[in-house]
Amino acid sequence: MTSRSEYALLALRTQALWSGASPAPLRPRQEGFKDIGYYIAEGYEGIVHETRTEIKIGARYFFQPRMCMLQWRHSGLVNYVNKLPNGWQIRLEGLWIG
Repeated sequence: MTSRSEYALLALRTQALWSGASPAPLRPRQEGFKDIGYYIAEGYEGIVHETRTEIKIGARYFFQPRMCMLQWRHSGLVNYVNKLPNGWQIRLEGLWIG
């Protein structure tokens, strides 16, 4: 016969597996980590009127925002695509690591 504490432990393990939680959430603190410096999460959304390649969700694309003051090439992963009468509405997101 299984005790209540064993059921409780099994329930916690099952919950951790389903929630995607790591079995050792403090492991980076114990074993060390790699500092990547500062980063900024960026997201861009706009309408694409013409493109050289087919746009696919999950693919990385490089682009030049029209209003970019620094005239830098940006990149991001496409996570939203919607067909409009005058083009494609696209959302790209990515990390800028400094």
